[in-house]
Amino acid sequence: MNSVIFTAGIVLVWLSSLFNGTGLGNAYHTDKLTIAALIGFSVIFFLKQRQLKVPKDIFFTFCGTVCVFAFSGLFHEKGLGGIQYLCCFLLVYIFSQIRVQERALRLSGLVVLALGTAILVIYNYGTQLSGWNENSIAMIGLFSYILFMAPFYNLRSGWSKLFLLLTGGLVLWLIIPTDSRSCMITLAATMLLALVMKPSPRALRSRGWVIFFLLIPLLVALVTAALSLSGASLKIDLWSRSTFNKPIFNGRDKLWIDGLSNLLRWPLLGSGDISANRWHNVAVACLSSFGILGYALWLNCLYLPLKRGRLYLSDPIVTGCITAFLLMNIQQSFELGMFSLNPNLLIYLPLGLLLGRIRYLKGIRA
Repeated sequence: MNSVIFTAGIVLVWLSSLFNGTGLGNAYHTDKLTIAALIGFSVIFFLKQRQLKVPKDIFFTFCGTVCVFAFSGLFHEKGLGGIQYLCCFLLVYIFSQIRVQERALRLSGLVVLALGTAILVIYNYGTQLSGWNENSIAMIGLFSYILFMAPFYNLRSGWSKLFLLLTGGLVLWLIIPTDSRSCMITLAATMLLALVMKPSPRALRSRGWVIFFLLIPLLVALVTAALSLSGASLKIDLWSRSTFNKPIFNGRDKLWIDGLSNLLRWPLLGSGDISANRWHNVAVACLSSFGILGYALWLNCLYLPLKRGRLYLSDPIVTGCITAFLLMNIQQSFELGMFSLNPNLLIYLPLGLLLGRIRYLKGIRA
Protein backbone atom coordinates (compact mmCIF):
# COMPACT_ATOMS: atom_id res chain seq x y z
CA MET A 1 0.00 0.00 0.00
CA ASN A 2 1.15 3.54 -0.74
CA SER A 3 2.87 5.08 2.31
CA VAL A 4 0.78 8.25 2.18
CA ILE A 5 -2.53 6.35 2.02
CA PHE A 6 -1.37 4.04 4.81
CA THR A 7 -0.40 7.02 6.97
CA ALA A 8 -3.76 8.67 6.28
CA GLY A 9 -5.48 5.54 7.59
CA ILE A 10 -3.38 5.60 10.77
CA VAL A 11 -4.20 9.29 11.26
CA LEU A 12 -7.93 8.54 10.98
CA VAL A 13 -7.59 5.92 13.71
CA TRP A 14 -5.68 8.45 15.82
CA LEU A 15 -8.38 11.12 15.32
CA SER A 16 -11.11 8.65 16.21
CA SER A 17 -9.28 7.77 19.43
CA LEU A 18 -8.89 11.46 20.26
CA PHE A 19 -12.54 12.46 19.81
CA ASN A 20 -14.60 9.37 20.68
CA GLY A 21 -16.23 9.80 24.06
CA THR A 22 -15.62 13.56 24.22
CA GLY A 23 -18.25 16.28 24.03
CA LEU A 24 -17.17 17.14 20.50
CA GLY A 25 -17.23 13.49 19.52
CA ASN A 26 -20.72 13.04 20.94
CA ALA A 27 -21.93 16.12 19.07
CA TYR A 28 -20.70 14.77 15.74
CA HIS A 29 -21.37 11.08 16.54
CA THR A 30 -17.78 10.07 15.85
CA ASP A 31 -18.30 6.78 17.71
CA LYS A 32 -21.07 5.73 15.31
CA LEU A 33 -19.05 6.91 12.32
CA THR A 34 -16.10 4.87 13.57
CA ILE A 35 -18.14 1.68 13.89
CA ALA A 36 -19.70 2.22 10.45
CA ALA A 37 -16.24 2.73 8.93
CA LEU A 38 -14.84 -0.38 10.64
CA ILE A 39 -17.73 -2.52 9.40
CA GLY A 40 -17.56 -1.03 5.88
CA PHE A 41 -13.82 -1.51 5.43
CA SER A 42 -14.01 -5.01 6.92
CA VAL A 43 -16.63 -6.00 4.35
CA ILE A 44 -14.54 -4.50 1.54
CA PHE A 45 -11.39 -6.38 2.58
CA PHE A 46 -13.33 -9.60 3.15
CA LEU A 47 -14.85 -9.47 -0.33
CA LYS A 48 -11.52 -8.51 -1.85
CA GLN A 49 -9.56 -11.31 -0.18
CA ARG A 50 -12.33 -13.89 -0.57
CA GLN A 51 -10.85 -15.74 2.37
CA LEU A 52 -13.47 -18.30 3.33
CA LYS A 53 -11.22 -20.42 5.53
CA VAL A 54 -10.70 -19.00 9.03
CA PRO A 55 -8.16 -20.64 11.39
CA LYS A 56 -9.94 -22.79 13.97
CA ASP A 57 -8.41 -21.11 17.02
CA ILE A 58 -9.49 -17.65 15.81
CA PHE A 59 -12.97 -18.84 14.80
CA PHE A 60 -13.82 -20.62 18.04
CA THR A 61 -12.24 -17.98 20.31
CA PHE A 62 -13.88 -14.98 18.68
CA CYS A 63 -17.26 -16.67 18.19
CA GLY A 64 -17.18 -17.81 21.80
CA THR A 65 -16.42 -14.27 22.97
CA VAL A 66 -19.27 -12.85 20.90
CA CYS A 67 -21.69 -15.43 22.29
CA VAL A 68 -20.69 -14.88 25.92
CA PHE A 69 -20.75 -11.07 25.64
CA ALA A 70 -24.12 -11.10 23.87
CA PHE A 71 -25.74 -13.67 26.16
CA SER A 72 -24.55 -11.92 29.34
CA GLY A 73 -25.85 -8.55 28.14
CA LEU A 74 -29.22 -9.94 27.08
CA PHE A 75 -29.59 -12.15 30.17
CA HIS A 76 -29.10 -9.17 32.49
CA GLU A 77 -31.13 -6.90 30.19
CA LYS A 78 -28.15 -4.59 29.64
CA GLY A 79 -28.22 -4.65 25.86
CA LEU A 80 -25.47 -5.48 23.38
CA GLY A 81 -22.81 -3.02 24.49
CA GLY A 82 -20.29 -5.88 24.56
CA ILE A 83 -20.85 -6.50 20.85
CA GLN A 84 -20.35 -2.81 20.11
CA TYR A 85 -17.05 -2.99 21.98
CA LEU A 86 -15.93 -6.06 20.01
CA CYS A 87 -16.10 -3.99 16.82
CA CYS A 88 -12.63 -2.75 17.80
CA PHE A 89 -11.28 -6.12 16.66
CA LEU A 90 -12.44 -5.25 13.15
CA LEU A 91 -9.59 -2.73 13.19
CA VAL A 92 -7.19 -5.60 13.82
CA TYR A 93 -8.69 -7.51 10.90
CA ILE A 94 -8.50 -4.51 8.54
CA PHE A 95 -4.80 -3.85 9.15
CA SER A 96 -4.03 -7.57 9.08
CA GLN A 97 -5.07 -7.49 5.40
CA ILE A 98 -2.53 -4.78 4.55
CA ARG A 99 1.09 -5.59 3.76
CA VAL A 100 2.80 -3.38 6.34
CA GLN A 101 6.12 -2.06 5.04
CA GLU A 102 8.84 -0.49 7.14
CA ARG A 103 8.90 2.81 5.25
CA ALA A 104 5.13 3.31 5.56
CA LEU A 105 5.11 2.43 9.25
CA ARG A 106 7.97 4.79 10.04
CA LEU A 107 6.30 7.65 8.16
CA SER A 108 3.01 7.09 9.99
CA GLY A 109 4.90 6.85 13.28
CA LEU A 110 6.52 10.24 12.75
CA VAL A 111 3.17 11.81 11.84
CA VAL A 112 1.43 10.30 14.89
CA LEU A 113 4.28 11.47 17.13
CA ALA A 114 3.89 15.01 15.76
CA LEU A 115 0.12 14.90 16.37
CA GLY A 116 0.49 13.58 19.90
CA THR A 117 3.12 16.17 20.73
CA ALA A 118 0.92 18.93 19.30
CA ILE A 119 -2.00 17.85 21.51
CA LEU A 120 0.21 17.99 24.60
CA VAL A 121 1.53 21.44 23.64
CA ILE A 122 -2.00 22.76 23.05
CA TYR A 123 -3.20 21.32 26.36
CA ASN A 124 -0.28 22.77 28.33
CA TYR A 125 -0.01 26.17 26.68
CA GLY A 126 -3.32 26.80 24.91
CA THR A 127 -6.98 27.01 25.85
CA GLN A 128 -8.61 24.92 23.12
CA LEU A 129 -8.44 21.72 25.22
CA SER A 130 -9.22 23.25 28.60
CA GLY A 131 -11.61 21.03 30.49
CA TRP A 132 -10.44 17.81 28.82
CA ASN A 133 -9.48 14.95 31.12
CA GLU A 134 -5.78 15.23 31.87
CA ASN A 135 -5.24 11.46 31.96
CA SER A 136 -6.83 11.10 28.52
CA ILE A 137 -4.56 13.81 27.14
CA ALA A 138 -1.52 12.11 28.68
CA MET A 139 -2.51 8.76 27.15
CA ILE A 140 -2.85 10.29 23.68
CA GLY A 141 0.71 11.57 24.00
CA LEU A 142 1.99 8.28 25.43
CA PHE A 143 0.28 6.05 22.86
CA SER A 144 1.48 8.30 20.04
CA TYR A 145 5.08 7.86 21.20
CA ILE A 146 4.69 4.09 21.66
CA LEU A 147 3.33 3.74 18.11
CA PHE A 148 6.15 5.93 16.82
CA MET A 149 8.64 3.61 18.55
CA ALA A 150 7.20 0.36 17.10
CA PRO A 151 9.25 0.39 13.85
CA PHE A 152 12.39 1.76 15.53
CA TYR A 153 13.44 -1.09 17.84
CA ASN A 154 16.89 -2.68 17.56
CA LEU A 155 18.53 0.43 16.11
CA ARG A 156 22.32 0.28 16.12
CA SER A 157 23.14 3.88 15.23
CA GLY A 158 24.09 6.10 18.16
CA TRP A 159 22.51 9.12 16.47
CA SER A 160 19.24 7.24 16.01
CA LYS A 161 19.15 6.28 19.67
CA LEU A 162 19.88 9.88 20.63
CA PHE A 163 16.95 11.01 18.48
CA LEU A 164 14.65 8.52 20.23
CA LEU A 165 15.78 9.73 23.63
CA LEU A 166 15.33 13.39 22.72
CA THR A 167 11.82 12.86 21.34
CA GLY A 168 10.89 10.69 24.31
CA GLY A 169 12.28 13.28 26.72
CA LEU A 170 10.22 15.98 25.03
CA VAL A 171 7.01 13.95 25.29
CA LEU A 172 7.78 13.10 28.92
CA TRP A 173 8.35 16.77 29.74
CA LEU A 174 5.01 17.64 28.16
CA ILE A 175 3.20 14.82 30.02
CA ILE A 176 4.50 15.85 33.45
CA PRO A 177 1.95 18.72 33.87
CA THR A 178 -0.89 16.19 33.45
CA ASP A 179 0.36 14.44 36.62
CA SER A 180 -0.37 11.02 35.08
CA ARG A 181 2.07 8.72 36.87
CA SER A 182 1.16 5.62 34.84
CA CYS A 183 1.86 7.45 31.57
CA MET A 184 5.17 8.85 32.78
CA ILE A 185 6.40 5.47 34.02
CA THR A 186 5.27 3.66 30.86
CA LEU A 187 6.95 6.28 28.66
CA ALA A 188 10.22 5.89 30.57
CA ALA A 189 9.97 2.09 30.16
CA THR A 190 9.34 2.51 26.42
CA MET A 191 12.46 4.62 26.01
CA LEU A 192 14.55 2.15 28.01
CA LEU A 193 13.35 -0.84 26.01
CA ALA A 194 14.12 0.95 22.75
CA LEU A 195 17.74 1.24 23.88
CA VAL A 196 18.38 -2.16 25.45
CA MET A 197 16.06 -4.62 23.67
CA LYS A 198 17.90 -7.25 21.66
CA PRO A 199 16.69 -8.98 18.47
CA SER A 200 14.21 -11.80 19.08
CA PRO A 201 13.94 -11.16 22.85
CA ARG A 202 13.68 -14.29 24.95
CA ALA A 203 10.73 -13.01 26.99
CA LEU A 204 8.58 -12.57 23.87
CA ARG A 205 9.55 -16.02 22.58
CA SER A 206 8.15 -17.59 25.73
CA ARG A 207 4.42 -18.40 25.79
CA GLY A 208 4.45 -18.19 29.58
CA TRP A 209 5.99 -14.72 29.67
CA VAL A 210 3.60 -13.33 27.04
CA ILE A 211 0.61 -14.63 29.01
CA PHE A 212 2.12 -13.17 32.19
CA PHE A 213 2.41 -9.74 30.54
CA LEU A 214 -1.25 -9.97 29.47
CA LEU A 215 -2.25 -10.86 33.04
CA ILE A 216 -0.39 -7.97 34.69
CA PRO A 217 -3.53 -5.76 34.98
CA LEU A 218 -5.29 -8.58 36.86
CA LEU A 219 -2.28 -9.17 39.11
CA VAL A 220 -2.03 -5.45 39.85
CA ALA A 221 -5.70 -5.31 40.86
CA LEU A 222 -5.49 -8.41 43.06
CA VAL A 223 -2.30 -7.34 44.84
CA THR A 224 -3.58 -3.80 45.35
CA ALA A 225 -6.91 -5.02 46.72
CA ALA A 226 -5.10 -7.38 49.11
CA LEU A 227 -2.79 -4.60 50.33
CA SER A 228 -5.72 -2.24 50.82
CA LEU A 229 -7.84 -4.74 52.75
CA SER A 230 -4.92 -5.73 54.98
CA GLY A 231 -3.93 -2.13 55.75
CA ALA A 232 -0.39 -2.82 54.53
CA SER A 233 -0.62 0.03 52.02
CA LEU A 234 -0.77 2.78 54.67
CA LYS A 235 2.99 3.41 54.73
CA ILE A 236 3.16 3.44 50.93
CA ASP A 237 0.24 5.86 50.86
CA LEU A 238 1.96 8.24 53.28
CA TRP A 239 5.10 8.16 51.12
CA SER A 240 3.07 8.90 47.99
CA ARG A 241 1.28 11.82 49.63
CA SER A 242 4.57 13.36 50.73
CA THR A 243 6.32 12.72 47.40
CA PHE A 244 3.58 13.27 44.81
CA ASN A 245 1.05 15.14 46.95
CA LYS A 246 -1.60 12.52 46.08
CA PRO A 247 -2.63 9.06 47.39
CA ILE A 248 -0.74 6.07 46.02
CA PHE A 249 -3.86 4.44 44.56
CA ASN A 250 -6.00 7.57 44.34
CA GLY A 251 -9.14 5.59 45.16
CA ARG A 252 -8.49 2.87 42.61
CA ASP A 253 -8.05 0.24 45.31
CA LYS A 254 -11.63 0.81 46.49
CA LEU A 255 -12.89 0.68 42.90
CA TRP A 256 -11.13 -2.62 42.24
CA ILE A 257 -12.43 -4.15 45.46
CA ASP A 258 -15.96 -3.18 44.39
CA GLY A 259 -15.39 -4.61 40.93
CA LEU A 260 -14.04 -7.90 42.27
CA SER A 261 -16.98 -8.03 44.70
CA ASN A 262 -19.34 -7.68 41.72
CA LEU A 263 -17.55 -10.62 40.14
CA LEU A 264 -18.42 -12.78 43.16
CA ARG A 265 -22.11 -12.11 42.50
CA TRP A 266 -21.94 -13.27 38.86
CA PRO A 267 -18.62 -15.16 38.59
CA LEU A 268 -19.13 -16.96 35.29
CA LEU A 269 -20.76 -14.38 33.00
CA GLY A 270 -20.51 -11.08 34.91
CA SER A 271 -23.12 -8.34 35.06
CA GLY A 272 -23.42 -7.96 31.27
CA ASP A 273 -23.01 -4.18 31.58
CA ILE A 274 -19.85 -2.88 29.94
CA SER A 275 -20.71 0.69 30.99
CA ALA A 276 -21.35 -0.15 34.67
CA ASN A 277 -18.43 1.76 36.16
CA ARG A 278 -15.15 3.46 35.35
CA TRP A 279 -12.95 0.77 36.84
CA HIS A 280 -9.53 2.16 35.81
CA ASN A 281 -8.27 -1.38 35.25
CA VAL A 282 -8.88 -3.38 32.09
CA ALA A 283 -8.99 -6.78 33.84
CA VAL A 284 -11.49 -5.64 36.48
CA ALA A 285 -13.61 -4.02 33.76
CA CYS A 286 -13.82 -7.23 31.72
CA LEU A 287 -14.30 -9.55 34.71
CA SER A 288 -17.01 -7.38 36.22
CA SER A 289 -18.84 -7.08 32.91
CA PHE A 290 -18.53 -10.61 31.48
CA GLY A 291 -17.16 -12.84 34.22
CA ILE A 292 -14.38 -15.39 34.29
CA LEU A 293 -15.53 -17.10 31.09
CA GLY A 294 -15.76 -13.83 29.17
CA TYR A 295 -12.38 -12.67 30.50
CA ALA A 296 -10.66 -15.94 29.53
CA LEU A 297 -12.05 -15.80 25.98
CA TRP A 298 -11.28 -12.09 25.61
CA LEU A 299 -7.73 -12.64 26.82
CA ASN A 300 -7.29 -15.35 24.21
CA CYS A 301 -8.48 -12.89 21.52
CA LEU A 302 -5.52 -10.72 22.50
CA TYR A 303 -3.11 -13.63 22.76
CA LEU A 304 -3.72 -15.18 19.34
CA PRO A 305 -2.11 -12.33 17.29
CA LEU A 306 0.84 -12.31 19.72
CA LYS A 307 1.14 -16.08 19.34
CA ARG A 308 1.52 -15.68 15.58
CA GLY A 309 4.02 -12.87 16.04
CA ARG A 310 6.32 -15.05 18.17
CA LEU A 311 7.30 -16.95 15.01
CA TYR A 312 8.61 -13.75 13.36
CA LEU A 313 10.48 -12.07 16.21
CA SER A 314 13.64 -11.87 14.12
CA ASP A 315 11.91 -8.96 12.37
CA PRO A 316 12.36 -5.77 14.46
CA ILE A 317 8.96 -4.39 13.48
CA VAL A 318 7.18 -7.52 14.70
CA THR A 319 9.08 -7.17 17.97
CA GLY A 320 8.15 -3.49 18.11
CA CYS A 321 4.43 -4.10 17.52
CA ILE A 322 4.23 -6.82 20.19
CA THR A 323 6.12 -4.64 22.64
CA ALA A 324 3.91 -1.63 21.85
CA PHE A 325 0.72 -3.55 22.56
CA LEU A 326 2.02 -5.11 25.77
CA LEU A 327 3.17 -1.71 27.07
CA MET A 328 -0.28 -0.22 26.43
CA ASN A 329 -1.94 -3.24 28.02
CA ILE A 330 0.19 -2.90 31.16
CA GLN A 331 -0.51 0.84 31.34
CA GLN A 332 -4.20 -0.01 31.32
CA SER A 333 -3.73 -1.56 34.76
CA PHE A 334 -4.41 1.95 36.05
CA GLU A 335 -6.43 3.82 33.43
CA LEU A 336 -9.51 3.77 31.20
CA GLY A 337 -9.78 3.22 27.48
CA MET A 338 -9.00 -0.35 26.54
CA PHE A 339 -12.25 -1.99 27.64
CA SER A 340 -15.28 0.24 27.29
CA LEU A 341 -18.26 0.89 25.04
CA ASN A 342 -16.04 3.10 22.82
CA PRO A 343 -12.50 1.80 23.35
CA ASN A 344 -9.34 3.65 22.44
CA LEU A 345 -8.45 2.12 19.07
CA LEU A 346 -4.78 3.10 19.34
CA ILE A 347 -4.35 0.28 21.87
CA TYR A 348 -5.54 -2.34 19.37
CA LEU A 349 -3.72 -0.89 16.37
CA PRO A 350 -0.39 -2.67 17.08
CA LEU A 351 -2.15 -6.05 16.87
CA GLY A 352 -3.38 -5.25 13.36
CA LEU A 353 0.00 -3.84 12.34
CA LEU A 354 1.67 -6.97 13.70
CA LEU A 355 -0.48 -9.25 11.54
CA GLY A 356 -0.08 -6.95 8.54
CA ARG A 357 3.69 -7.11 8.95
CA ILE A 358 3.55 -10.91 9.07
CA ARG A 359 1.52 -10.85 5.84
CA TYR A 360 4.27 -8.73 4.24
CA LEU A 361 7.02 -11.08 5.47
CA LYS A 362 5.17 -14.12 4.14
CA GLY A 363 4.92 -12.41 0.76
CA ILE A 364 8.69 -11.89 0.69
CA ARG A 365 9.40 -15.50 1.61
CA ALA A 366 6.89 -16.92 -0.85
